[in-house]
Amino acid sequence: MNRHNWPSPVAALAATLCAVCIASLASVGCDYDIEPADDFAIEVEPQTVRLKEGQSQTFTASGGLTYRWELSETTSTQRWGILSANVGRSVTYTSVHAPVATTNIHVIRASSILSEGGDTNTASTTASAEAYIFLVP
Repeated sequence: MNRHNWPSPVAALAATLCAVCIASLASVGCDYDIEPADDFAIEVEPQTVRLKEGQSQTFTASGGLTYRWELSETTSTQRWGILSANVGRSVTYTSVHAPVATTNIHVIRASSILSEGGDTNTASTTASAEAYIFLVP
């Protein structure tokens, strides 16, 4: 304050600028859009493995939040392998198939969903990765 109890010109200018900033923020609001994560990718390790009947291998996913695991469909009516779980960072595949003469390939896939928000109306991005299991005689 100066000696006349008037605000100084600098203080008055600062107060005016603050009022203008607050008013413009109030009129614009705080909404913003979240862009989808285009570079969202996950990996599965190991990427390839050779197994005989009765052997097992643990697969681990990385790069996502939660993971869902599935096996590819086969043309055989016989089951080729089983997973220890369908959800989780790691799963164990156990071969229950003995090919007679040729190698069979079973694909294991991990998927992860990146949600852009906490409710069901928000965008989400899904990423998946595969590993190949060579079932050998």
